[in-house]
Amino acid sequence: GHNFKAKDENKVAAAKPTDQAYDYLSLMHYGPTSFGKKVDGQKQNTIETKFGEETQKLMGQRFGLTQNDAKQIASMYGCFGGQEKFKV
Repeated sequence: GHNFKAKDENKVAAAKPTDQAYDYLSLMHYGPTSFGKKVDGQKQNTIETKFGEETQKLMGQRFGLTQNDAKQIASMYGCFGGQEKFKV
């Protein structure tokens, strides 16, 4: 079973591509053990990168927006290019 409540896929809007590269450092990315079940007192990974332990450690930062976060948000809101003035 899952440790989360699954949504009916027919009730979820399809995501639109933003043409931005995948950002492991994104503020919107949860950490690798977020939502993980504990086994022998240690939380298990719920997501794993294909690029090794160093990339795995990057996920889930909470320091602020990355440049890619700003670009993605600007693209979604139709003001791409305006994010250049935004300090991240």
